[in-house]
Amino acid sequence: MDQVKEYLAVAIKHGFWIGSSIVLIGALTVWYLSTSDLNEKTESQIRKIEGDVQKVSQYRSELPTQPNDLSHQWMNEKIEIRKEEVLQAWQNVFDAQRDILTWPTKLKDDFLIEFKYVKDPETGIVDRNKLKLPFEKYEPFPPSSDPDQVNPELLRRYEQYIGETLPSYAEIAGAKWTADFSKRAGGMAESYGMDDMMMMGAGPTRQVKRSITGAIEEPVVIWSTSSQETVLKDLFPWRGVKEYPSELDVYYSQENLWILRQLLQIIAAVNGGAQQSFEAEIREIKKLAIGKSVTFNQGNISDPGSRVTAGFGGMGMDDMEGYGDMDMYEMDSMGPDGSGGIESEGSDPGDSRYVNTANEPIDAASLRSAFSSNDPGQVAIAVAKRVPVMLHLQMNQQSVARLLAACGSAPLMVDVRQVRVLPKGGSASGGGGGGDMMGMEDEMMGDMGMGGMGMGGMGGMGGGATVGAPEEYPMDMEVEIYGLIYFYNPPSEESLGIDKVKDDVTIDESAEVIDALPGPTDTEPATTAEPPTATPPATTPPATTPPATTPPAATPPATTPPAATPPATTPPAATPPTAMAIPVASP
Repeated sequence: MDQVKEYLAVAIKHGFWIGSSIVLIGALTVWYLSTSDLNEKTESQIRKIEGDVQKVSQYRSELPTQPNDLSHQWMNEKIEIRKEEVLQAWQNVFDAQRDILTWPTKLKDDFLIEFKYVKDPETGIVDRNKLKLPFEKYEPFPPSSDPDQVNPELLRRYEQYIGETLPSYAEIAGAKWTADFSKRAGGMAESYGMDDMMMMGAGPTRQVKRSITGAIEEPVVIWSTSSQETVLKDLFPWRGVKEYPSELDVYYSQENLWILRQLLQIIAAVNGGAQQSFEAEIREIKKLAIGKSVTFNQGNISDPGSRVTAGFGGMGMDDMEGYGDMDMYEMDSMGPDGSGGIESEGSDPGDSRYVNTANEPIDAASLRSAFSSNDPGQVAIAVAKRVPVMLHLQMNQQSVARLLAACGSAPLMVDVRQVRVLPKGGSASGGGGGGDMMGMEDEMMGDMGMGGMGMGGMGGMGGGATVGAPEEYPMDMEVEIYGLIYFYNPPSEESLGIDKVKDDVTIDESAEVIDALPGPTDTEPATTAEPPTATPPATTPPATTPPATTPPAATPPATTPPAATPPATTPPAATPPTAMAIPVASP
């Protein structure tokens, strides 16, 4: 017991340090046990996360584009819905166009069987429910040496049909067809009829025919013989070159006739029910162009009121038609870009006729390959063929909006891409051609001494040319419309090429090349800033109206002097000249 008491006395004496040592040892033991367990759990979680990351990477590499099978299924369903919507819209526009693009029945059934419907190559049975569209798929180039070739009599029949139907087409727009389809255009005597020669003179000296009622007997829309000759050369380049058109020539010529009819119907729609030239909004067709002769990069427009200098440097080859002794077809073959020239026997008539989404011409071989390759990058061409068109008209500038609306609402819609408004006698350098035609005629007539031949400067027989005569239609300007007409192909799911779509496929890649059209950058702020400054004076006159209520009868005269303030509102009438100048400078 005594020994125990001694130990207890020592423990009591050094109890603090003994307790502290025990607590420290216990704390270290607990820390060691807890941290070792935590490290094990941390390492276990890290290994688990790394394993999950590897699994995700593995699954991602195994799946094509979708994260899982469920979303892949939903995505396929959405693609199927969108595909059906596209095919339905495609079918709608094709059905609507099918009723417009009809072959003339007067060509008889044997012609329609040959050109309109698809014939089974093995059995020779004609399927009247299937049209030859696009016909490039059924008519190869060069033509195959098939013993069953088209009867030349059918081709000559179609050539005759064109010559017979063109006058009725001109009547659609209220014009008169004066060009001769059956003969080649030659020098000036052939390119210009007497009506064109009379049009070159001044307005007051121009001889017109009048009916017994006094109404002028002239077409509602002037369409000169030279302009019509240009249309013949542009739409039917095989005329005068081949003995008769080839099969492809027939197809392209019929497409041109469909387009020509639609363009003339647009002009008729703008003119409404005009019976005389002064009632019309569009008074003259300067030029109509279709296909390879239309380009969307016509260069810069000359300053308003300036004339293009004579010569090949400032005027296109089309503007020189009919002058001199050189044959028109020889002059066209000298064109700098080859467009609008004579078509050789060995060339494909479809080359450069159509454009891609960047308005760039494409050759016929690329067009045919797009129809058969089912390449998703060529889906725009597989859906529709784009034909560029151009209208160069003299018209009332206030009706340009109506013309654009008529282009957009036409059954064979014109997708307008460029609009140019030029002063009469002005022209874009290298533009649609014919913009300065009448001015060039006057200059050339002066150089040739025609005024001294007793013809009165071509204005009237025996009379002198009138100088400084008032302008007949001062609001008229020359308007150029550049656009596209679409020929839709039969809907085909294979043509969409959905199964071939990959990450590196770019649909309509050529559309990225389109440059922004130039706009009125400098003149626009000036014109928009003017009207707000002119309108505040128009708001101040109401301050003079309260005095009108204070005195009884003496103040109405005081109310009429504020009628002197509306002239303060009429100064904005000085803005229309600037607003009229905007369209001229903007293109």
